[in-house]
Amino acid sequence: MTTHVPYVIKNSGAVTMYINGESVTAATDHPDYNLIVDSLKTGRFDRLESLVNIVKAVKSYVANATDRIKIK
Repeated sequence: MTTHVPYVIKNSGAVTMYINGESVTAATDHPDYNLIVDSLKTGRFDRLESLVNIVKAVKSYVANATDRIKIK
């Protein structure tokens, strides 16, 4: 579990953070922008990776729901 994520919020509103050895930026038009900023400010670092990486979050969800979802 990540206990600290260094980040900066730029004048444009974009958030740049360092997660798992990787620099990641979320612009203000990111679908989960408000949740990302809230997670950073409240120390909920455990959910950042799935919020920032939408593709990874969807793959994880589908992998956990294989009995309900079928891809043809």
